[in-house]
Amino acid sequence: MIKKFLFLILFIGGNLAGCSNESSMPSEMPDDFQFSLKYGVQALNEIDTFNHTYTKDLIMDGTITTDLELTKDNLQAIYQGMKEIEIVDTVKNAKYEGPFGEEVHVEPLGEYQLKLQLNGEKHNLSWTENIYDEDTRNELAEFVYRFLHEGIIMKKEEYKALPQASGGYE
Repeated sequence: MIKKFLFLILFIGGNLAGCSNESSMPSEMPDDFQFSLKYGVQALNEIDTFNHTYTKDLIMDGTITTDLELTKDNLQAIYQGMKEIEIVDTVKNAKYEGPFGEEVHVEPLGEYQLKLQLNGEKHNLSWTENIYDEDTRNELAEFVYRFLHEGIIMKKEEYKALPQASGGYE
């Protein structure tokens, strides 16, 4: 009797302790999916689907904002990219120190602020490029810079019409 009772406690406890692979993002893009992502040094670049704008960091010349309309296909691809890397959970679980307190220093330091709307829920996430785990750091950078910035934003006519940045960060 005691063995059965202990087994039952362990079984229920294990299931309640989070043995779930449930994603924080639905498998299909919600109808209300919107986001604002600030990124780069001082997070001065911004893709904002709430206001249909893009802000570009011109470095020495400040910033410039333009209208930018993403297509339904663009939004679908972005959502799937976020879902693929489980961006909400990845950012929430990112560690900035190794097991012995060691840290990664990146200069200039890229900063990120993501406001995400999914099924009426809002998620406010932030991270920097000095995430300790290299795979996590690279996965987030690949998504933001290669997939989102280079793969979608830089191909838009609105982006191409913006002036070039002058100067650089050290």
